[in-house]
Amino acid sequence: PHAVVGSGVDVPERADPDRFRARYGVRGPFALYAGRREAGKAFSGLVDDFLAAVDGGAPVRTLVVAGPGEVSLPEPARRHVVDVGLLPPRDRDDAMAAATAVLQPSPYESFSRTMMEAWLAGAFVIANRGSAVSAWHCARAGAGATYGDPAELADALRRATEPDARADGARGRAYVLAEYT
Repeated sequence: PHAVVGSGVDVPERADPDRFRARYGVRGPFALYAGRREAGKAFSGLVDDFLAAVDGGAPVRTLVVAGPGEVSLPEPARRHVVDVGLLPPRDRDDAMAAATAVLQPSPYESFSRTMMEAWLAGAFVIANRGSAVSAWHCARAGAGATYGDPAELADALRRATEPDARADGARGRAYVLAEYT
């Protein structure tokens, strides 16, 4: 037995990237992970992949992590990872609008509210290709990128810094507004 439950995504009134940067002291380009920091969400693998992508020349060298759960970082990660803890909804929306890219590392996503919220903020989304659903949303929306290893994550982070990356965010926003509100 099962049930299918529908749910829309709330559209924020206005996201303010400068407000997030000022409040949390984040400077320069950054990738954002927003969600539970646990194995089921592939959090520790994301940190490892991000560090390898930085070592591989990714232009985005800061990973901001937000959400519930303990964060225990190895020493090399502390130079690149900023933990802002559990954010209230307004700050989360501001963070997504400020991010160079929002990351969805879980290969087990059945529906990623985080991806939808990121696109509503106009963000470039990078999802784990191992999640068929997340990859499907990226392809269907014509927005964002997917990765399967640290080298591909580095490439996707490079793409997120290109001028047309915000156009992907705009396509993602249009997709969410048409399908999931």
